[in-house]
Amino acid sequence: MEGKMAHLPWEALERTEGDIPWPALYRFAAAVVADPPVVDRLIELYEQALESEYDHKHYEEYYVPAIFALAAPQLSDERRSEIGTFLIEKLAEAGREDADISMEVLAAACGSMGPVILPAVLDTIAKEPDYRG
Repeated sequence: MEGKMAHLPWEALERTEGDIPWPALYRFAAAVVADPPVVDRLIELYEQALESEYDHKHYEEYYVPAIFALAAPQLSDERRSEIGTFLIEKLAEAGREDADISMEVLAAACGSMGPVILPAVLDTIAKEPDYRG
């Protein structure tokens, strides 16, 4: 990690015990606004957490959407749309896996992105198979 990203509290996102590391999440949210490459690194962490084995807790899948939600009010419509598209895709995946807590976290983060994500929402709904009638 280079530059500003190296000074972020990445280890706080690996915490699985104790309180939610709110100060770190707020620092990351500020970094998302000021340093756009942070978004890509956070998405990588999110993906790694999902791919990891289930015998080890990973809270990045909860912290990353929370960071994006905290950053949303300061982001441009274009950036919220990009991040919102990612969040909507992950929400659909969580729904297919019946991952209730992830669905709640992702739905809240999606809501914080505002109406600019509606095209992504409608597109995702159109792509989803209708298994339940």
